[in-house]
Amino acid sequence: MHRSFLRVIVGLTVGGFAGLSLATAITPLILGNVFNLYAIDLMLAVRSFGLPLAVSLAIGGGLIGWFGGALFGAAVLGGCGAIAGFILGAVAIGGDLPLILVSTATGLVYGGLGGLIVGKAFFRSVNEPR
Repeated sequence: MHRSFLRVIVGLTVGGFAGLSLATAITPLILGNVFNLYAIDLMLAVRSFGLPLAVSLAIGGGLIGWFGGALFGAAVLGGCGAIAGFILGAVAIGGDLPLILVSTATGLVYGGLGGLIVGKAFFRSVNEPR
């Protein structure tokens, strides 16, 4: 798939859904398990941050769709995920330092792995191995 508008649309969609799932499911689940908290309470605390974080990761997914590359994808969505995790831990939940660090690490790992997969699907050039 060569650089095109369709790649950007697919990247935007995948990134947006990744951001939505990070905010509403993954982060509350991980924080609930690590800190012995109720995941439903955490999910309700971060519900208003779902759409803005989905948009931010969608922009990262669109960049991956345009430029491609596995390492680029891991760096972009990993960075977006880390920022989103920090916002969820510090602002949405208002937690202390350990909670913020676990939330940031969750976003970094989730976004990095997702970006690696999406970036691998959208290879950078003809010479880059699949």
